[in-house]
Amino acid sequence: MKKILMGLSVSLLLAACGQQPAAETPKQISASEAALVKSAICGPSMDITMEQLLTNLDQGLRATGGSPAVRDKKLSANDCGYVLEMDMDYGKIRMEIDGQKRVRNLGVGYANLSGEEHMLKNATNAFASIQTVMSATGSTKWGKTELGKTLFETMGDLVIEHKNSGSDTKQLDVDGKRYIVAVEGAAVLMIVQALP
Repeated sequence: MKKILMGLSVSLLLAACGQQPAAETPKQISASEAALVKSAICGPSMDITMEQLLTNLDQGLRATGGSPAVRDKKLSANDCGYVLEMDMDYGKIRMEIDGQKRVRNLGVGYANLSGEEHMLKNATNAFASIQTVMSATGSTKWGKTELGKTLFETMGDLVIEHKNSGSDTKQLDVDGKRYIVAVEGAAVLMIVQALP
């Protein structure tokens, strides 16, 4: 008991004098260690630039009859580079870009509306969303590729299983990229990113 009181007294005395007991000084990390930490937090970049992806997106949407019209866009900086957000006729796009303008990931989401009167709009939004994530690999029409057909089937299955209730996520790893399809109630989301 006497030792505890003595230790407490020394701590209070040091605190009253504006000093702290000696603590371990934080270890400084090297630039290469900092780069590794940033890469782990931000994730790797895909082998496509923002400009090429946007060109692929425009060409792919035009080829499939989708609207490439951008209603609104916003570019902002963050710790990993930049974030480009765009409101499109069919939904919202979010793209994370590194300092060299290479795309880290691309996401697109839309609201899957209920009712027969919205079936055409939902199909149009789904097709444009698939074409959007496919723009990370080129401008080929999504329906002419095995990956596009697989993404369509995956999205369709999830939407039917979880229409306006529940949520689910499925992912596909193809050619060094991870494609994620998620449904949360009426929201449908697709993401493509480089494999870690």
